[in-house]
Amino acid sequence: MEKKIGVILIVVQNRSAVSKLQEILSQYSYIIRSRQGLNLENEGYSVITLVVQGDIDTLNALTGKLGRISGLKAKIITLNISNKEEI
Repeated sequence: MEKKIGVILIVVQNRSAVSKLQEILSQYSYIIRSRQGLNLENEGYSVITLVVQGDIDTLNALTGKLGRISGLKAKIITLNISNKEEI
């Protein structure tokens, strides 16, 4: 299956969601290439961005599990990346 690269944006609105979030991210750590967090405590939420690489089924499974956690929102953007140079 073709691998894709993607960015997942996660907005944590309720800190009670963090333990479940950590559990899921640990399960999918093998596709996470980068993780960055931004605490916007004054605004009442935190933002996490993940750069991920894997097949589309795995990326969608991760995003789907994140989307079912109460207290956070998640969205993914994916791109097809070819190893071959286009002429």
